[in-house]
Amino acid sequence: MMHRLLLWIPYIFYCFYSMLSRIWGLLPSAGAMFGSSQVCSALRPYGPGSAAAPHCLPALGPARPRPNNVLQAAIAAAGLGMESGGRRPDRGGFAAEGPSEERAATQPAAKAAGLQRRPQLLLIILTFLLPVLASAQANIQFLVDSTELLIGDQLTARMRLESREDVLVRLPNPTVYWDDDLVEVIRLSDQLEEISPDGLNSFEKKITFTFWDTGHYQLPDLPILYQKDGQIDSLWLKVPLIRVKFPPGIRGDSSYVAPIKDIMDEPQNFIEKLLEWFFFYLPIVAVVFLILFASVLGFLAYLLYKKAQARKTYKTPEERARIALKKLLAKGYLEREEWAEFHTGISWIIRSYLRLRFRVRALEATTNQLLDRLNYEHLEQSLLLELREVLETADLVKYAKASPLAAANDFSLKFIHKMLEYVERQEALRNR
Repeated sequence: MMHRLLLWIPYIFYCFYSMLSRIWGLLPSAGAMFGSSQVCSALRPYGPGSAAAPHCLPALGPARPRPNNVLQAAIAAAGLGMESGGRRPDRGGFAAEGPSEERAATQPAAKAAGLQRRPQLLLIILTFLLPVLASAQANIQFLVDSTELLIGDQLTARMRLESREDVLVRLPNPTVYWDDDLVEVIRLSDQLEEISPDGLNSFEKKITFTFWDTGHYQLPDLPILYQKDGQIDSLWLKVPLIRVKFPPGIRGDSSYVAPIKDIMDEPQNFIEKLLEWFFFYLPIVAVVFLILFASVLGFLAYLLYKKAQARKTYKTPEERARIALKKLLAKGYLEREEWAEFHTGISWIIRSYLRLRFRVRALEATTNQLLDRLNYEHLEQSLLLELREVLETADLVKYAKASPLAAANDFSLKFIHKMLEYVERQEALRNR
């Protein structure tokens, strides 16, 4: 609402200026100065439709005409219907009796001597209103990467409109207005709309195009349709002059053969990236796989070798017990009368043998627990009694610090041989 009220301010100043001109007899040439000023150029699109037009507006001359069929095609493409009240910048709703220059010629020329400074005050006041009027105008731009390019190169441009008013905007499709023989449109994006926090509405569309011949190209202007308060109007977007030239060193005649350009890189999809990764890393993966496979085979071969060696060097529990007994006697405990170490070794040899041969928990068991775990299937009764006597003697020597007799030492040695021979005979009978 405030924006519409501001548009009436220039008209009020003009009425005040007309009243002063009638009272003081202002110079008619001031009207011509006012009519040719930039203020009138800013006021032309914004004049109220119901107000009498200022005399300055006809002095601006008509805007550049646009063919009606182009606008109608643009409106049809945008999906908007023309309603009454809409106007183009070159068909405004202003009316005037004639140019101010013609009316200025009818005034007496003698009044121009001392009154030329008074209209300048009005022009200064209206100059301060230009920022207000300019802020109400929509800002339209056709931004390009460059106005010069090589033949065949792609040029990207942006069609952009910015406005603080609530309007419905449809940016044009350049393929409708540009000749396909002159320019080739490669890519056209969808219209993007954005509202900034300060209330600025922006509309943008990107276009990529190229030229296939050299020269200077002035492409036709593009109409931007917008709808405001139920009325449809248009703004014309100026396209800059574009120069297309040959690359350096190319003459362009038929005798010259240009070098072949490099292949343009295209973005890869997921399948292409996967295939590239596969073929690039395939040799590395193959080498790593072969190393792992060889390592596994080597490890399995080592296990088989160790197992074969173990089979060749396998010893029965009886053989291991006899070897352990020889090592115990070789230490010379009996000669040095170290009874505790000797009988502890005897007890360990017997318990280790029973664990390997009969699968009983003999190393951590006490003497009574071990005898309870053995039965007549393992040893006969006489051997079980002798086993109790040997183990109890070892316990007395080890824990009670008793000194055994020489007969007790010989009895322990003989018991081990007797027990081993008995078990070997029983095993031989079972294997028949």
